[in-house]
Amino acid sequence: MASCCNPPFSKLARLMSGSSQSWHDLCLSDKVFLFSEPPSFVKAMENKEIIAGEPIVLECMASGSPKPKLTWRKDGKDLVVTERHFFTADDQLLVIVDTDLSDAGAYECQMSNALGTEHGVSQLSVIPGERVGDFDRRAAREQGSGLNCSLFAFVRIPELQGS
Repeated sequence: MASCCNPPFSKLARLMSGSSQSWHDLCLSDKVFLFSEPPSFVKAMENKEIIAGEPIVLECMASGSPKPKLTWRKDGKDLVVTERHFFTADDQLLVIVDTDLSDAGAYECQMSNALGTEHGVSQLSVIPGERVGDFDRRAAREQGSGLNCSLFAFVRIPELQGS
């Protein structure tokens, strides 16, 4: 197992974390303590479903010391930043705006530091938007377009006998 205790730091102790059952190095240099830990997920990655045209945020919430480097892939290929696909919060959040059907797939986040590597996957499903011709019903509902339909029916009411 690699260690982050490189000169001028020296390893003071090796500790076992009870919650993650992993080893952590405690390093010392000129009265400065450094605690190192392998990368881990603060929150598990989640599968998501979105209607085409809506924005979505995929999360890869990382922890570790030294700070893990994050790499994103979609369907096994490195993810390229575009006008619709970008990262924020130190690459922990992938934002996709104006989703389309081609955005559906498996999004993998790999986090790594000197002590190890972790992987997580979020499956994104994109549902076709509610469209009737060029009219977007979802947008119309949100904007209060006033598209109202009324149905009138004439019903014959039977005469009451005995009156």
